[in-house]
Order: sequence, then structure tokens, then C-alpha cells
Amino acid sequence: MKNINKILIFLALTASFTSCSDDVCVPGEGLNDVSISKSTLTSTEKVHAFLKATGEFVVTQKMPLIHADEVYENLEDYLVIDLRSHDEYVDGHINGALNSSIEGVVDFMKKNVAANAYKKIVLVCHSGQSASYVAGVLTTIGYNNIAVMKWGMNAWSSDYPNKWGANISNKLANKLEAKSNPRHKEGKLPEIKSDKTLASEIIVERANTVLKKGWKNATVKLDEVLANPDKYYIVNYWPVERYNFGHLKGSVQYTPHHDLSLKGALNTLPTDKVIVVYCYTGQYAAYTVAYLNVLGYNAKTITFGANGFMNSTLIDKGWAPFTSSEIANDYPSVKGENPTNAKSTASSTKAKPTRKKKAVKRKKKAVSGGCG
Repeated sequence: MKNINKILIFLALTASFTSCSDDVCVPGEGLNDVSISKSTLTSTEKVHAFLKATGEFVVTQKMPLIHADEVYENLEDYLVIDLRSHDEYVDGHINGALNSSIEGVVDFMKKNVAANAYKKIVLVCHSGQSASYVAGVLTTIGYNNIAVMKWGMNAWSSDYPNKWGANISNKLANKLEAKSNPRHKEGKLPEIKSDKTLASEIIVERANTVLKKGWKNATVKLDEVLANPDKYYIVNYWPVERYNFGHLKGSVQYTPHHDLSLKGALNTLPTDKVIVVYCYTGQYAAYTVAYLNVLGYNAKTITFGANGFMNSTLIDKGWAPFTSSEIANDYPSVKGENPTNAKSTASSTKAKPTRKKKAVKRKKKAVSGGCG
């Protein structure tokens, strides 16, 4: 608690050094990095100071999931970054989308994307899982106009393999635990070591380290977790009343938008176990796991979330369930090596995309799928 109190005191002094919570920002923008570097803070404390000064968006605000409808209707103002393999991108992508690897996306953004030129930068992948993870990393390092297309390219068109249909299940719907499990006792935060001086440099270094380990390193199979309960600390990232209805055996409840913040219960996460976070769709869990890994925890997500083991219950309760209607779109794609009508990444010039409008537009639905 002593270290956390030290950070909180320092954060009170640095709170006015950033405007990133109000404007589109990139790592370090609006932040008095020099002041942080001259302080007596360790690398770990500098990273937390940076996160607090930029709003700790990953764990204090709702995850920016948006439907394919919104992406389609705003291609003039949104930039799409496709995180699938280059071959998959060439075979078919959203008009104007750029292609980046997951491992190199931080440098790609720095070199190729003028973030302030776009209302939103939308990340897409196959199902929304890995895109959510990358979104968490980019948001953690300071970008605050990052969004994820819910359900991934599955939501764009039936031309793409239905990853969601292949992964939903009800195998544990009748085997949930109702009793509450206690949290780990308060302890130290993971130690971050770096030769960098500025907080923004340290956190970008951490982001690159995390992403270069790859998306698969941030995932774990549900059967593996259930078979080795002593190895994992399972975080149920739902409101407490839903946790009380039923949860994975041994899981511990943490309230979204609060408990994993520095002022919340972050320091109750153990540093000697693998932390497994699950939510309804896996997307918000992946987003949160990215934040935890940047902070030095060994965290993983169960892909497809509770939809992978209790889909029917989520449908009955209306708790961000996956149904076939969620991906009932047929938006056009383009083929080729290059973005067809991308807005210039070096300026704010707008290019109107060519697209075939649908005869009948579906009624917009409220976006859900986080854990709040």
C-alpha cells in the first residue's frame, strides 16, 4: 500500500499535465513527461503515473466496441486497420483499410497513421478477439480514439469464415458455481524494469514487448484452466449480481470500470499465478488482459468468453449473447495489396469511399459485449 499511496500523491500533482481525456491523443501528448522523469519514481511508478494522467481508459471506461453498421456508415471519417494476415487482407478487406501485423502495430501507427486525422481508428480481425487485445495495448499507451468492430470480420460479411458459430457452446451452462470466492490479499504491484527515462517511452517499450509475444501468448483454453485450478487466478469480470447468479468454478468477481484501476483492487491480483480474465464475449477480457500484461502481470483471456460455455444462458438473460443475427450483414469488400480509398495517413484530407448501399438498412442496436 505504501507504493500505491506514493503514486496517488504524485498523480494528484500531475493530473493537470494532460488533455488527452478530452482530445484525440498519442503516447506522451499533453503529458509533462519531463516532470515525471525528474521525479523519484521508479519505472513501475512512472508507468502508473502515465496511465492515471491519461485516464486509465481501459479499466475506467466502457470498451469502445462498435457495430459493422457504424463502420460502414462512417468510412469517410474512420480509419480501419486490419490485423489479419497479409494474405487474408489481400483476399478481401474493408474498403480503405490498412494492414498491419499485431506484433508491429505500435511502430506501424507511429510511422503510418496520423491519429488526429480520424474520428475513430477501428481495429478488425476475424472475430474481434485479437483486435480487442491490440486495442487495449494502444489505449494503454495513450491513444484514445481506438475502437473495435464487434464480432470482427464475421460481422462484415458471410464471405469470411464464421469463427463465432464454430466456438459458441453450452457445455458448462448447468455446471456453474454460485458461491462467492475471496480475492487474493493485497500485495505488491509487478515490478517494471527499464533503462528508459520518460514514462511514455517506458510504456511504449512495454507495449512492444507484450505484442511481440503474440496474441496466442495472451490466450488459454478453458479446459486447461479447469484442469489445473491451482495454476490460475480466474477473474470473473461481471457485475456482482451476475456473478452471484453463476460463474466458473473458483473464479473471483471484479467489477468492470473500477476494480482493476490503481484506486480499485488492482493490487489484489497475485503476481505468482497466471491471471485468467473472462467476460461475456471475450472481447472486453482481451482488452483488459492487454492492460494487465503491459503492467507486468502474466494475464490471459478465455477466447469467446462465456459465450463459449453458456451461450443459451446469456441469450435468456440478455447478457451480450452471440446469435446469428449479430452477423447478418453483407457489406462489400475489396481485394488487393493496397487500401483502395484510404484517407491519407499524412494529412486530414477526406476521400469518399465507393460502396454499394444496401436497399434496406437494419435498425441499429445498442452495442454490448463488454462486461459492465
